Amino acid sequence: MRHPVSRGFLAAAVLSLLSLIPDSASAAKSLTLRVNDARGGPGDLVAVVVRTYASRPIGQGQLCIGARKRPPRGASTALLATEAPFVKLERAEVFSARGDARFSVTFDEQEATLRFNSPTGSINAADGPLAVLYFRLSNQVVDRDVYEISVDVAESTLFDGSGQRIEIDSKPGQLEIRDGDHEAEDLEVEVSSGKVKAGKVARVMIGTGSPVRLASGRIALRYDPKLISGRPWVRIDPRYGKATVVVSTDTAGLVTITFQSPDKSLNGVPGDLFEVRFPTSRQAPRGRTALTLDRSLTFLRGSDGDLLDLQLTNGALVVR
Repeated sequence: MRHPVSRGFLAAAVLSLLSLIPDSASAAKSLTLRVNDARGGPGDLVAVVVRTYASRPIGQGQLCIGARKRPPRGASTALLATEAPFVKLERAEVFSARGDARFSVTFDEQEATLRFNSPTGSINAADGPLAVLYFRLSNQVVDRDVYEISVDVAESTLFDGSGQRIEIDSKPGQLEIRDGDHEAEDLEVEVSSGKVKAGKVARVMIGTGSPVRLASGRIALRYDPKLISGRPWVRIDPRYGKATVVVSTDTAGLVTITFQSPDKSLNGVPGDLFEVRFPTSRQAPRGRTALTLDRSLTFLRGSDGDLLDLQLTNGALVVR
């Protein structure tokens, strides 16, 4: 069965989250800000995405985001802290469900300070990417160097629509430097998942780590058909770009996602482009089950229409 995904329906689903007001118990919990991993070579533009895993509407706030080199064992952290992977911040974006986020950003000494507000308090009304910052890498970065990119919690503040402070914590990401001669380097497409209790719905993410704009393509994901009790379905997040999508689940054990992005905006913000939901069977085999991208059926075209070389990274779902 082929399932066209309605963009209007997706927008309505995001906006409906505005009605979710956290209760006093959830309000007391901290909001985790995760910085996605990124890769780039000398002179490249890299996208640093800050995302959440919980919908907590934000009215205004400030995030300070910086990078520091991970020192080898036994090396002095102080000596390495001055090494600078970024030469400038080229642009930034903050997302809100109502599209009314306003922001300003400064960049000094390898730290960006992003200040933002939303009159409707709809920033992070839906979990996922909260903001993205596009940094230009220095020509002096070295292949295989690794930097930690993190939100400085001590210098960052978030408030909900009523002015109540939201406690935050941070999970840093990793910036990996690749060889400067990487024009034909593969675009990595990765499957990621976690654990699910048999009989519940499993979430499987398919995404990238590099801001390579896509015009069209197809993703083919294979799984053990004994895993599910009904048809999988696919969700897409418009914050990663615009696309029309057709999903096919006609073949047992296979989900195909075919898409067109007329304005070539998809994956301008890298991350979890597609979310596949699997209604698992109560009799699903316990333990790890493979989730495999079918290389013979999967392809992506860049903004110029040319086929991209892909590096496919498979995943697994743990059924308890």
